[in-house]
Order: sequence, then structure tokens, then C-alpha cells
Amino acid sequence: MNTLLYSVGLSVYYGLVRIASLFNKRAKALIDGRKLDSVQNPKVDQSLPNMWIHCASHGEYETAKPLIKRYQSTHQIHLTFYSPSGYQVAINEQEFWRSIRYLPFDGHRQMTKLVEEINPNVVIFIQYEYWYYLLQTLVDKNVPYIYYGVKLSSNHILSKRYMKFLKDKVNQSRLILVRDDDSLKLSKKLFNTSVYNVGDVRWLQAKANIQTNPFDLDHLETHTIVLGSVWKEDLSLWLPIIHQRLDLNFVIAPHNISPQNIQAIQNSIGTDHQLYSQKKNNLTTQTQSRIIIVDTIGDLKYLYKGATIVYIGGGLGDGLHNCIEAAVYAVPVIVSGDLDNNPEVKKLIDNGYSTRINSSEEITETISKYMTNAQLESYESYIAAEIAQCQKALSLLDSEIYV
Repeated sequence: MNTLLYSVGLSVYYGLVRIASLFNKRAKALIDGRKLDSVQNPKVDQSLPNMWIHCASHGEYETAKPLIKRYQSTHQIHLTFYSPSGYQVAINEQEFWRSIRYLPFDGHRQMTKLVEEINPNVVIFIQYEYWYYLLQTLVDKNVPYIYYGVKLSSNHILSKRYMKFLKDKVNQSRLILVRDDDSLKLSKKLFNTSVYNVGDVRWLQAKANIQTNPFDLDHLETHTIVLGSVWKEDLSLWLPIIHQRLDLNFVIAPHNISPQNIQAIQNSIGTDHQLYSQKKNNLTTQTQSRIIIVDTIGDLKYLYKGATIVYIGGGLGDGLHNCIEAAVYAVPVIVSGDLDNNPEVKKLIDNGYSTRINSSEEITETISKYMTNAQLESYESYIAAEIAQCQKALSLLDSEIYV
């Protein structure tokens, strides 16, 4: 009965998405993307086994990159995405995959066809995605699958009695690697498969960002505050400070880089600013404004290197964005909003490397605090310990993949 309700519920959801696609760009992208043929790399080595890595969106794709780099010499990497945000980035990075496509909407026929096309030797789900018919097909065809970087909360959908049919499929995974102790405790209650706490695996890709950093903000000679992935609500807290603190540089990276939103930010800032896209190739050779508005995708994770302090946006609205990309540079991180679903930020706060604020006045106090305590001597040791814990995930994966 529950599987029937699941199928009916999915049909209703997909129908609503199709209707919404008539007037909503995001819904339209979900529909149109699934009409595309898979993009294949013609140089496929038939002697290599197939590894299928599924990423819901862009964030999961970035998390997957250390795995791709680790296994691409011994496996053919096939990527699937649920949302356009990941697919549209990965399609331009062909060095990371042999094939790439959107995950079909969940159904027995669609998933059977997909599994037969990819013919995977192993499947790795990055963080989330629990699709019943996909998992059932993998079980039927005896394909092992692994969950990597999972975070579970006490009210997670898999903990509901009516989702037992789906929980049982997740329980048939070969390995579940979780981010924190709370997720480990809940997983131990829900599943009897192998579960390990390997820390927040996003540290692994953040470390790689440091090693491949193509540019920075060293040309800004005084203190620089980077506002990362900010929304309107975040910027409203910072505007008084941006206008008052003429001694500070600001790099503003909005979550939404549509021309309309960039123009709105420019209007709120005034004349003393530059667009990052216009200066990206010669930042170190020309006189710069003290305010830079980032209107590009994929650069923010490198720009954190030049920061004295970072503010991470989203906490006042849609949800706090990735703080690890900034913290890996041992830079103090300011956040706001609800942190219940962000154990990594709570750890940073507990160790004195991050502060949560609620007002412009608190921002001013926090800036002063970090300016006078800029060294944060134990920060790098903390980061090294987090990365070392994550390395355990790679060893556990090796033991399952190279059997």
C-alpha cells in the first residue's frame, strides 16, 4: 500500500512540475533537461568497470570531485543529476566524467532502462537521494550502492513508520558514511548495514580548492570582508557597515547572479564598486575599487583565500550555505539564522572560529573582535584534524570498491 501511495504521490508531484514548467524557469529546466540525450565521451575504455555517481545538485557535485579524481583512473565515471544547477556546471567539465545525464523521474521502467544503459559495477549516492524504484532496480540487478556524506536528523523522512518500505531499500546499501555523531546514532537505530562517522566530507574538496587556487585577492592591501552567497536579507544587515567602514574592502557574492539582482545590488552600493567579471583577468594589475560584486559562478570558493573575515549568507532565508569552503582557509566565519541543521558551523562556533549575529550592531562588534584576534592560532590544527577524519571515508570506500 505504501509503495502505491508513493507512486501516486510522485505522479502528482511530477504533474505539478510539468504545469509549473509553463511559467517557472526552474521547473522548466527540470522538464527540459530530461528530454536531452545523455552526453557521451567517445573515448570509452571498455576494459574499465563503470562507477555511477549520483549528485542531486551543484553542491553534491563539488563534494563528489575528490571521489571522481580518486577513481577515474580505474573506473569509467558516469554522472547523473536531479537538478540543473549541478548538470549545467558539470557539462562543461568533461575531465570528470565519461557520461553525464539527468536522473529520470522515479519509475520502474525508467530506472530499469537507465541501470541497463550505465551497467554500473557500483553506485555512489552523494549525501542524499532516496528513490524507491531506482534502489529496487539496483537490488534486483545485484548492483552494490553506497551513501556518502549523509546527514540525518531526528525527524528525517526515513525515520517515519510509513516510509519503512523506502528505509528497507536504503538499508540494503553496502555502506553508509555519515557526517556527525547525531547522524551516526540515528543511522544505527534505522539500519543494520555498515555505518561510519567520517566527518563532513566537504572538507576534502575544500582542501583541493586550496591546492588548485587560480587567483586571490592579494591586490587588496587592507582588510577584506567577503560576503558569500548572500541574499537580500543578508545584505540589508551589511549595507550600513559597507557604507560606514571606508577602511575596509568588501567582496559581495550574491547567491542569485541574475542581471536584475546584480543591478539591484549595484544600485544599493552606489558608484564605488566594480563587477568581478570585468576585472577577473587583471585584478592584480589595475587599481581597484574597495567593493567588488561577484557576478560569476564557481569563483567564490577561491576568493575566500583573500579574506580577513567571511560572512556566509542564506541563514536568514533559504538555509545557510556552505561554510567549509571559507573555513578551510582558517578565516573567521560570521553567520546568521537557524543553525539546527549545520553541525559543522556549531563546531566552528564552539571552538571560537565562527560567530552568529542577529543585527548590524553585532556585526560591528564581531568585526572588532576578529580584527584584534586575527591569528586564531589553533584554527589550522582544527582544520587538519577535520580533514584527517574525512580521509577515513576514502579508505572505507576503497575496501568496498576494490573487492
